[in-house]
Order: sequence, then structure tokens, then C-alpha cells
Amino acid sequence: MPTPLPFPELIDNSALSSFKKCPKDWYYSSLRAITRVGGNIHLHAGGAYAAGLEHARKAYYDDNLPPDDAIAAGLDAFIRYWGDTDPLHETAKSFDRMFYALLEYFEEYPFETDIIKPHKLATGKHGIEFTFAIPLPGVLHPQTGNPILYGGRFDMLAERDGVVFVEDDKTASQLGAQWSRNWLLDSQFTGYCWAAREYGRPVAGAIIRGISILKNGYGHAQSIVYRPDWQIDRWLETTQHYVKMMIAYWEQGVFPPILDKHSCNSYGGCGYHMLCESPNPEAWVASHYEPRVWNPLAKGDK
Repeated sequence: MPTPLPFPELIDNSALSSFKKCPKDWYYSSLRAITRVGGNIHLHAGGAYAAGLEHARKAYYDDNLPPDDAIAAGLDAFIRYWGDTDPLHETAKSFDRMFYALLEYFEEYPFETDIIKPHKLATGKHGIEFTFAIPLPGVLHPQTGNPILYGGRFDMLAERDGVVFVEDDKTASQLGAQWSRNWLLDSQFTGYCWAAREYGRPVAGAIIRGISILKNGYGHAQSIVYRPDWQIDRWLETTQHYVKMMIAYWEQGVFPPILDKHSCNSYGGCGYHMLCESPNPEAWVASHYEPRVWNPLAKGDK
């Protein structure tokens, strides 16, 4: 029988990735919308970093502030987003390390000489923090009958040598050949390209800029990947298939865990690991988890 929890009206790449990794992970993160008490420092640090980039770019390109003033606006946004949150022990994602990572970005890519610029929209503004929510063809919501939306946001609709790309900024523990290979077929950026095409702004692909946060410094890498129409069309077919699977699992009220080393231990380990280990997971939910606030269309600001 269907789970009593409502089915989401909007699906994003995070939800898709969670479901493909493990339906039980998707159940806890999207349907139950719970997370470990204290949140995820990696997500919080990434959000603060993105907020800093967004505000600095808007201050420079839209408000015409001088570079130093624009960067100061970005740093102020970073501080406001971060708030009082900080890990209890020294980590690469501490406030200090992330603050200086933001400064390091603007040293590596100064506004005045950066060959990647935000694309100017018909409104006169620039495509910075571009959000979207688009009906997914062929998939209807199991409760409302309305089209399910596919949504998200990317950091910038950008131009390089007159060619338009989506641009996304990543923090990482290390960069290298494998980091660049990660994006060759990555569905996140194919979905972004589909969204841009649906909005009548077809793009050539994606530019991904990464900064590694190391104990003794920072590193930079940039990857450019292309997405021809046939690849975008294939992404759409695959996404429709997975969302229909989500609906089928929801209708059955069954969310089988994928208990293997990849699902349970990748990226530092699954946040719901203890629930699968326990004969009484709800007791752990009550004592170790809290509501998860996640809006893929929300601005990187607090």
C-alpha cells in the first residue's frame, strides 16, 4: 500500500542520486526528510562558499562595484550564511579554511581577467545562480495528477569565447585526472543542459571549477564537458524511467536498502547507516535525527 508520506512535487539531481544509490536513503532523506542532528558540515560549507561566489559576482557584474568591493560583499555573504555553525574539531571544511578558499578563488580567477563571464539575460541581469523548475514530460504526480517538476539551480549561465555553458563550482579534498573524469557522463550537468534547452537557452555543455582544500594550501582545476542533444535526450529517457520507479516504490510503500560497500560507505559513509544496523530504527530517529530542510530552488543566502 502507498506510504502515508506525500510524494514530492519536485525531483532534483540530489533526490535522483539518492534513489539510485539506495531507495532507503531516498526514503529517509526525501520522503521522511530527516538528517543527523547537527546537520552535514560538508553541505553547509558548500552552501556558504556558493553564497559568497554568488554575491560577489552579482556585486561586480550587476551592481558594477569595483573588484575589491565585490569580493568584500561575497565574504560578507559567506559569513552571514555560515552563522554560528562550526565543526567541533579541526577539519578542511572549517570556517577559516572555507573563508580563505573563497579568497583563493578570486586570486585564481580575478574578475578583470577571467575568460569566463556570466551570460547576460534578456532582463539585463546576468545568469548568476540560475534556478529552474520544469515539468518532466510523460510523468504525472501520483496524487495530484499534475506533471512532476524537475528542478535545481546551477551557479552560473556562462560564456567562454562566445560559447554558452552552464558553470558549477565544486569543493573537493583532491583534484586530478579522476576528478575531471567524474564529469564526463555526470547526470547532474546533463540535467542542467536539458533545463537550459527547455528554457530556450541551449548550451554547449558544462564548465566545472574545482578547488581542493588541503592542510597546507589549495589547488585548482577546471573541466569542460560537452553535451550533444542525443546525450540530453538519453538523460531525459533515463530520468523518466527512474522517477516512475520512485512512484512505484512509493505506491508499494517498500524501500529496500542496498546493503553494499558502495552505497553504505561512499563519501564518508551513509548518514542513515545506524538505522539499517538497528532492529528498532525509529528509536534512533527520535534521538539522533532532526528535520532536514532542503529546497533545491532556494538561494544561497540566509
